[in-house]
Amino acid sequence: MSTHVAIGVDLGGTTVKAGVVSAEGKILYQNRFDSKADQPQAVVLAQIEASVRDAMEHRNGATVGSVGLGSPGVVDDNGVIKAPPNFADFDNVPLQAILANRFNLPVTKLRDAIESKRFGKLVLGTVRVRWCRTQEYYDQDSWRGTWQYDG
Repeated sequence: MSTHVAIGVDLGGTTVKAGVVSAEGKILYQNRFDSKADQPQAVVLAQIEASVRDAMEHRNGATVGSVGLGSPGVVDDNGVIKAPPNFADFDNVPLQAILANRFNLPVTKLRDAIESKRFGKLVLGTVRVRWCRTQEYYDQDSWRGTWQYDG
């Protein structure tokens, strides 16, 4: 009987993190790479790929069932990242398809995984969200989206 794990990826403006997670939700391994958000798209993709490959090397022979992806910006229904903040050249990137093709594994956005009950119950921690943005925040020049996508 083989052990199944998942690879979780957290893409941020400073770092890209990947980890190996057991079926029970235990983090077995995690890494951290510079996301190089100020670099061209190919460089950022190379960093993401390096973090996933590193995590896969630390799966201890377990079968990887899927890759889960969390990303800033708006991620549409097709897994295309739109206008992620802090990234110089990463708009309209079909990241879900790119990762699925590079690793020959299903790639799931966190929201979809929770809604389809593939992620399971959130039992590993407590989440508290405090949302307090004024209209001035949305009216500023550096805002790259709309209030509809922000909540």
